[in-house]
Amino acid sequence: SNYKAKFIAPHFRFLFNHTISRKFGLGYNAGMEWNGFGPEPTALYTICGNYNVTDKFSVFAEVYGKQQKNLPAVHNADIGFMFLLNNHSLLDISGGANIAGAAYTAPGKYYFASCGYSFRFNTIKKVETIFVR
Repeated sequence: SNYKAKFIAPHFRFLFNHTISRKFGLGYNAGMEWNGFGPEPTALYTICGNYNVTDKFSVFAEVYGKQQKNLPAVHNADIGFMFLLNNHSLLDISGGANIAGAAYTAPGKYYFASCGYSFRFNTIKKVETIFVR
């Protein structure tokens, strides 16, 4: 019972993406989440710009953060690279820092690095065959 959530814990985000030019894009989102252990939500945001160097290689920079009631807002920034391996796989690497408001450390004292691999399932063919029959 100590680990059971006492409140519902929904999450939602509104996502937006704009193609500024063939090479440059801008994405941003805003949302809220609840942790299930209190009634107060946490507000979230992200702003990200990306530049396509080639058809398979791009760079990005983003600022993101969160704000919970009665706690200081936390803001982070990072930059990174993305490489499209094929039409269904993407590899990325990034690094950044806390830029404002972390309760546990002074801004600029918290650094991080990240890497990731994303893939998508190709389900369109399966759906098409259902409707063709």
